[in-house]
Amino acid sequence: MKQDAPATAPLPIVVRPSGVTHQEDHPPDQQPASGPVNAFNPHHERLKIATLAFGISLFMNWGAAHWVMWYIEGFWDPMYYGYMSQSGVGEMLEWLDLMFVQAWLLDEYRFMLEVSGPFPLLFIVLRDLMPFVFVSMFVFAWSKKDGPSADVERIGAFSAAYAALMGVVGLYIIIQQSSAYGGFSVGFEIVLDSVGFWVAVFAGVFLHPKLIPLPDRFARGTKEISIPDEEQLNSGFKPEALETEENAPEGWVMVLYYLPLAYLWSVTISVNRGGDDDALFFGIMIPIVVFLIGLSQFGREFLKGFFLNLGLCVPVALGYCLAGYIGVFGDVGSLEEVLFFAILPTLYLPWKHHSHRNHRRGIGAAYAAPLGTFGIVFGLMIGVVMRYGFF
Repeated sequence: MKQDAPATAPLPIVVRPSGVTHQEDHPPDQQPASGPVNAFNPHHERLKIATLAFGISLFMNWGAAHWVMWYIEGFWDPMYYGYMSQSGVGEMLEWLDLMFVQAWLLDEYRFMLEVSGPFPLLFIVLRDLMPFVFVSMFVFAWSKKDGPSADVERIGAFSAAYAALMGVVGLYIIIQQSSAYGGFSVGFEIVLDSVGFWVAVFAGVFLHPKLIPLPDRFARGTKEISIPDEEQLNSGFKPEALETEENAPEGWVMVLYYLPLAYLWSVTISVNRGGDDDALFFGIMIPIVVFLIGLSQFGREFLKGFFLNLGLCVPVALGYCLAGYIGVFGDVGSLEEVLFFAILPTLYLPWKHHSHRNHRRGIGAAYAAPLGTFGIVFGLMIGVVMRYGFF
């Protein structure tokens, strides 16, 4: 008698998740693409670094006065150079004022042409236009960042050639002025007075895709992500306190947020020495605009850092008022005498938050520093007036 075959369990019904398809469902020439949609592009990283370097250079001294003194073969006068020292932004504003408001710069160029001929004048004009040319060049480079490699190389070749030419002439000026008016100390002074110019030269050369190798950490396109371990999670660790790669701003973005604050610092010192008051208006308005951008981009953490730093500055201002009344700072005669001591307490919280990787809160605290500095200076001045009087 034949035994019946053992009963077999029915096969499970496999439900295909929505959006998931088998490879055979597509013709060979229509297979879905694998991998990330946006592939890593080393040129983007190079462009970011070059743009960041040039942006920083605009808020540093460019030393145009050295080129003028070299051209007219003038004498070495440290006071003159110190007075004429300007940032890249300051040079751009002054050139626009002399060209279109006072409208005498063309006559000056014409006089230079008659005195020395076209060749030296060409270097002076190229140096005067260098910040404008580089701003336009970087804007154009960003517009072509995903274009063909030939376009990238053309932009890099132009920027490297322009920067190299200016760098060679600048080096010649340093050597010529040093040998004629004081040796190594004069050359060192010229370099310090034109740091922004040399940073811009580096940015222009670095933009070329082949002249300066891209650092490995940028060339690989890999970034480390910090993940809280079990000990941190079991010890009251707050995940939102640690910014991972998904929500932390990139380093170059943070530097861009600090540029308006650096510009405000520089124009405050300049106005205190008798500089242009219009620059102070821009120095105040630009951080306000960037503050609103940061508030919309970083949200609550940015605002929390801002108010925490302001709250810290209140007791500090009271302490400085007492110090002024006691006479710790003496009879203060100018803002520069106390500005460093006033701004120092406002930098504690930004440094603390950044060191703990809470960069959003650190940037917010940094944007409270100007208001905190103003409050601290105001408290100090009240104490000084109470002790020494107004005059």
